[in-house]
Amino acid sequence: MSKKTVFQLYEEHVGKVSDKWFLYLNEYNRLLYGYQDKPVRLLEIGIQNGGSLEILSCYFSKAEKIIGCDIDQRCEQLRFDDHRISIVVGDVNSDDCQQRILQQSTSFDIIVDDGSHKSSDIVRAFARYFPYLNDGGIYVVEDLHCSYWEDFEGGIYNPLSSVAFFKRLADVVNFEHWRNNKSRNDLLKGFAAHFDVDFDDYDLARIHSIEFINSLCIIRKFSPEENVIGKRFVVGSEGFSTNGWQRLNATSIQDVSMGKMDDGSLDVFELGNKVSELGNKVNELGNKVNELGNKVSERDESIALLNQQLSQIISSNSWRITLPLREAHLWLSSPKQQAKRYVRGGVRLAKRKYQSLPLSYQVKAAHRNTLAKYFPSLLLISGSPSATIRNPHKISNGISSSMRLLNSVRRYGFVRSGCRVFELMHEQGLTYTFKKLVQHLKKSRDIQFINPDIDFNKLRNNANNEALNYCSNNQQNILIVIPSYNDQVVLEECLHSICSAESKVNYRVIICDDNSPDMHKQWLTQLECQYTWLSVCYGEKNIGFAGNVNRGLSAALADEHVVLLNSDTIVSNFWLDNLVFSSFVKGADIVCGKLAYPGGDIQYYGGMRNPIESDWFMHNHHMERLESATTFFEQYTLYATGACMYITSHALTKLGQLDEQYGMAFEDVDYSLRAWKKQLKVCLSPFCIVTHLESVTRSRVQGTRELNSKAYFWEKNATFFKRNVISNKTGTPKIIYVTQDCGVGGGHRFIFQHIAALYKLKFDVELWTLGTKPNWYNLDKNIPFKTFSNYSQLTTELAEVNAIKVATWWETAEPVWLASSVNGIPAYYVQDIESSYYIKRGELLTAAKVASMYMPEFKYLTYATWIKDKLELDFKRPAECVGFYLDQDKFYRDKAIKKKPQILVFARGEPLKNFAYTKKILSKIQTLDSRYTVVAVGPDESLVKDIDGCVFVRTPNDQELNKIYNESIAIIQTSTHEGLSLPPLEGMLCECLVFCTDAFGNRAYIEPGINCVLLPSNDAGLSASAIVEALSDSEGNQRNNMINNAFNTAMKYQALELETSLSKFYLDVASKEYGVY
Repeated sequence: MSKKTVFQLYEEHVGKVSDKWFLYLNEYNRLLYGYQDKPVRLLEIGIQNGGSLEILSCYFSKAEKIIGCDIDQRCEQLRFDDHRISIVVGDVNSDDCQQRILQQSTSFDIIVDDGSHKSSDIVRAFARYFPYLNDGGIYVVEDLHCSYWEDFEGGIYNPLSSVAFFKRLADVVNFEHWRNNKSRNDLLKGFAAHFDVDFDDYDLARIHSIEFINSLCIIRKFSPEENVIGKRFVVGSEGFSTNGWQRLNATSIQDVSMGKMDDGSLDVFELGNKVSELGNKVNELGNKVNELGNKVSERDESIALLNQQLSQIISSNSWRITLPLREAHLWLSSPKQQAKRYVRGGVRLAKRKYQSLPLSYQVKAAHRNTLAKYFPSLLLISGSPSATIRNPHKISNGISSSMRLLNSVRRYGFVRSGCRVFELMHEQGLTYTFKKLVQHLKKSRDIQFINPDIDFNKLRNNANNEALNYCSNNQQNILIVIPSYNDQVVLEECLHSICSAESKVNYRVIICDDNSPDMHKQWLTQLECQYTWLSVCYGEKNIGFAGNVNRGLSAALADEHVVLLNSDTIVSNFWLDNLVFSSFVKGADIVCGKLAYPGGDIQYYGGMRNPIESDWFMHNHHMERLESATTFFEQYTLYATGACMYITSHALTKLGQLDEQYGMAFEDVDYSLRAWKKQLKVCLSPFCIVTHLESVTRSRVQGTRELNSKAYFWEKNATFFKRNVISNKTGTPKIIYVTQDCGVGGGHRFIFQHIAALYKLKFDVELWTLGTKPNWYNLDKNIPFKTFSNYSQLTTELAEVNAIKVATWWETAEPVWLASSVNGIPAYYVQDIESSYYIKRGELLTAAKVASMYMPEFKYLTYATWIKDKLELDFKRPAECVGFYLDQDKFYRDKAIKKKPQILVFARGEPLKNFAYTKKILSKIQTLDSRYTVVAVGPDESLVKDIDGCVFVRTPNDQELNKIYNESIAIIQTSTHEGLSLPPLEGMLCECLVFCTDAFGNRAYIEPGINCVLLPSNDAGLSASAIVEALSDSEGNQRNNMINNAFNTAMKYQALELETSLSKFYLDVASKEYGVY
């Protein structure tokens, strides 16, 4: 039975109303046909009555998710029988609405914009949501006829209309032909400034095509590699009208000799267009002036007639009699009308002024936080001032609910002034009713986890000096092998850069010519005579890249290291010195530089398997800027690229030459894998920066030679990626957790919970560490435990084991990755975005190094959704949230233990624990009420020596800690950042009242005023007053309610859910190949 078309489904539809132009339906048949039987994810912006969603759900019978978004509040009433359909009501261009959409689906295959049709909304929506369109997806914008109308911010000559924007994207598609020093972003900077949006150059590189149909624009997205013109393909053997056509075969567009445009040329071109557009507009406006002049004459006549009629009315008896009623109406209505005008005009003016300010996103988000804090009701109603005036009850209801909460906390004497109660509840007090909104607005408080601002040039100079000093004292001889075929223009530039670059390394160059035309060979002969450091090896026949490179490798002397270098590259100062130094630092025998496009974007800094098409490989950090801080460090990598590959003489002896079976591509990946198999390391050199003149993207279509190379590669190397991690002992995956130590802390408790749960599930699980066996946590004695004196020893032994090897802290990541390079599969249990610890300390370089450890081959798991989101959005690393549980058999309310007037604190010296602030609060408490004693738990007694009467307990075991929880009436924790923080939750199980600051990670479970009291982060006096008055509450109703609510919160975290999630995660990891998500 044939499937129905979109047109047929529209004809037969009888449900919710939908309307489309006739042309659209026929075009949608063509556009959507290829997706009909796929598990698509679809987003429609602007849904009105929801009929289109019903029709699309019928058309896409296998769709996974269909999301509709509309700003009209009445859409909340829409209901659908199909569970795949969901509605998000709100402004699609707001952060809040975007977050709610992405919570339901983090990516889409089809996006349809049928929203307001205003140019600003269309461009902003594209900037927001195109990055979330999957490769191979389409982005459709409907009703672009509105782009020609002024009411929709358009006009045929309007340079900032939505149609003008999409026309400009056609130039972006052809980026590789510009021949200037501009980026794609530069072409769109006028739109970016006008609409206050950012365009990511990498996302723009993924635009495959722009298609215009009457009132429709269709943007297709593919990976950058699929969006270029590719190599020239010449067939036939008879050429009568042209000479030299044989040389054109397999050449690229870069081989076409065209001079580069000046940096400013693009701007001049843009201005020329604008001059032309404005000239047309002047003519158009001149015509309008003439038309308006005629209309003015006509209106003058009408006004004269109306004045005559008005005089007659004013002099009538009826007008004089109704005068008192008219005055009463004006007296009653004018305040309302004035208020409307005042709010409309004032807010619009303020908004325009505010949007024009050069403020960062973080600053604007901070301003929104303030609104959320002091005027939450204004954020819950429509953004339209008129809607606010029409619905004043929305404001009063918000205030009254806030006042009810205010009254509930007033019993504790928390209120000192209107401002201070907000400080006390810290964005959650009066605004608790609006918790979900404020949590989203708190983005401004989030840490910049990735790529902190570091002086790149200073760091590069320091690195160059280090490399220079090393090479001055450790003389190296290097043979630079450059494969060549009829490439005089680029080769000449490459050679010039080599001889111009500063270096302390002894080198010579051999050019391997792959049987170029005679003219090119003559030029090479002249070069050979001109430079004593250069020689040429002439091939008698064309044998391809690998064979041609091997000609040069054969010429290497016993004491020479080799660098393979493409002819279309330009090297920088100390490039060779950096390669040599990085080899020394990482103990690597193959080293690759950082390749960059001419515009300054990274082309290659590490290789990985393509997450979508796993039989291909792709470059890591592709299209990031050179200044990307996570690329400032030597790192190991799966493979080096042959465009700039340093090979030690030791590696050349052990590995031999490249495999000449590869006609095109894969030879460098193959050589790198051969190195790993021989226990030779492959690494990256961050400051060996080489500009690669290859176009930003490569051809989408692979030729026969490349496809044959791929087939040969997998025939040869398939077993490298198929890792058997199933234990012979249990028949389940073998899993080894690696820790730096086993000290007391919530992070280690979670790790030990994993191990215990997996052991219970009959997994073959072990714990390897540099520390000693934990005496504070009762791990089953049958669980294998190994300790090592250093990471080198651990890595060597771990490398021999076939297992899933789990890093648990950033310093364990590289040893685990290295130990999994040939055997096993690396995983990473991420308990926080660990760079945050160092960013808050101001240690930005360390923070960047930590972020660089999130390598693509790891399988990521975590316990918190916010960490999962950060890994996926900021680091592009897919992750699984497995959750956690509380040891409710170890931590529980023991009614036999009587509560004391005792406050429990956790004495930890790390800066993020902010224990100094805890001590300030305790000191203030003592001055307010001296009956409270303090018990401190931790590893360092010196931290609490200045706390009067403090009882210190060093690293208690679980039984001892449970007793302390049961004796204490309160817990105070004032961390500035936590990944999660277990002690408050454990204390909740034991009926402690929790007082804490907003520590980011604890947002997962705290509900201020409901199950805890949130303290201000910088007012010890106010915090102490709040704590004393809460604990001294004579009635205790509010306090007891919070304790009961806290207990219920803690009881949600059960072991069974963690066991199920862990089992599913590791079984899934074991079933997949190395490097495949």
